Amino acid sequence: MEPCTRPARAAVHRLQIRWLGVSPLWRGALWMLLSALLFAVMGVLVKWLGSRLESFQVAFFRAAFGFLTVVPFALAAGAAALRPGRPGLHLLRGLIGAGGMSCGFYALTHLPLAQATAFSFTKPLFLVLLAALFLGERVRLRRLSATAAGFLGVLVIMQPTGSIEPAALVAVAGTALTAGVVVLVKMLLRTERPVTIMFWFGLISTTVTLLPALYVWVQPTAREFVLLVATGAVGASAQ
Repeated sequence: MEPCTRPARAAVHRLQIRWLGVSPLWRGALWMLLSALLFAVMGVLVKWLGSRLESFQVAFFRAAFGFLTVVPFALAAGAAALRPGRPGLHLLRGLIGAGGMSCGFYALTHLPLAQATAFSFTKPLFLVLLAALFLGERVRLRRLSATAAGFLGVLVIMQPTGSIEPAALVAVAGTALTAGVVVLVKMLLRTERPVTIMFWFGLISTTVTLLPALYVWVQPTAREFVLLVATGAVGASAQ
């Protein structure tokens, strides 16, 4: 068996060398594209599940199964991965992340998929402002002008029929919270490992979403349960 695995290991090793030879900028872009694809898959799963299950229940399963997906990697990384260096920031990231996820799932459930997705594209608008406030990044006039124009576009999306839907407000709130999570993760990455961030987010978000999920609980069918597991795994992989 060992001689048979040598060519495969050699091929994997060559791929690793080629991957590490790619510019960090391109590697980051490719990871982001893959992440966007996985988040899109998760959005479709949430939309399908939301036809019968409440969004809060779907958010709980996403958090719980996503957490279970991360646990083996955290345990393999050792005790250091389970010890948060900045517990207060981890707690804030978990609470804001759970809120943003719940809002996003509510929007996916109660809005047309295309409209809910369009709201998610407004995240960079909030990121520009939050990065300037909390990360000290410089924002020039051109970027501020583009951000202002973007927010006007949000108002147009929110009023397709002349009145603002409550679900649209929730969608915008969820996008703003998600942008806040990006800034918090950026801050945490200065001292924390990615697996540590994901472990504590999974634990905190599962705990936070449990109570509202129990309040609206509907027993999932076997098919729905499989898709809930897939939603958690895909969401964790996207992160």
